[in-house]
Amino acid sequence: MQYMISIIVCSTNEKWRENLRINIEKTINSDFEFLYIDNSQSKKGICEIYNQLAQQAKGDFLCFCHEDVEFETYDWGNIIVDFCKNPTVGVIGFAGTKNMTRFPYWANKYAYESYLIQGDKNMNIIYDHTLNNENNKSFSKVITLDGLCLFCRKDVWDKTKFDEKNFSEFHYYDIDFSFSASLYFNNFVCRTIKVTHFSMGNFNKNYFDSMIIFYYKWKNYLPKQQNTKQLHSCIRKTFKFMIKKNLTLNEVTYYMKKLNLTRSPLSFLFVVEQYIKYSLKKYSHYFLPKSAGISPHFPVSHFNILFL
Repeated sequence: MQYMISIIVCSTNEKWRENLRINIEKTINSDFEFLYIDNSQSKKGICEIYNQLAQQAKGDFLCFCHEDVEFETYDWGNIIVDFCKNPTVGVIGFAGTKNMTRFPYWANKYAYESYLIQGDKNMNIIYDHTLNNENNKSFSKVITLDGLCLFCRKDVWDKTKFDEKNFSEFHYYDIDFSFSASLYFNNFVCRTIKVTHFSMGNFNKNYFDSMIIFYYKWKNYLPKQQNTKQLHSCIRKTFKFMIKKNLTLNEVTYYMKKLNLTRSPLSFLFVVEQYIKYSLKKYSHYFLPKSAGISPHFPVSHFNILFL
């Protein structure tokens, strides 16, 4: 039996959109319709656009897809539909996490799952996560998924629609949608279809504000405890990333408070330590004289003594 797949796109670039449509036409090997809204002028939130197009969709299966994606595997439509027909399956994607916490899904390296080729907007390949498939699975079970491509049955979307109220822009809509679906179904990372994503994402302050909204919406469902090793790993990766994005220490501390991390003095000191380490690395060339014979990349780990 042949099924129709509704491809749903929030578009801002006509060239990328047309490239995606042509790529899908060549690789999907299934009936499909290509639905999009040009959002370059209206600037609607992606949740609103996705819900509007999903409501109009004729297909029993929905594929919410970024327009800077390219499918590398022929017949991917049938491969993913065959798996998704199982009524216990919720949302399928290509990157996610097996253990969602208060931090971004990618911050927990112990639970991160990915099977995609990552490129940049200039179509340069940054890394290829499809080269390493150690668990030899076709689909890996996860909790939340990245929004580069989200595939589900229409009844799954109908039960867990995108949250237009809380996520009115372009961040955390995917994590929220897939997490909501995980309460009723099983979500998966697909490890048999290769896709390339030509974007590294846009991590601005709104991203971290959305992280806080997600935390307060779902905190009663999130893991209440993590072991110290995983907790510190998540803190380190999240707040280093904030500092790289030029958030001030005051802003970082604000997010710490919102995530209920300041209750632990050790967690607070850990973040301050990371902030000082990264700042010293970033700005050491301003205050280290070249004549001193000291590398501007000296090991700032020696500053740990400040926090013993």
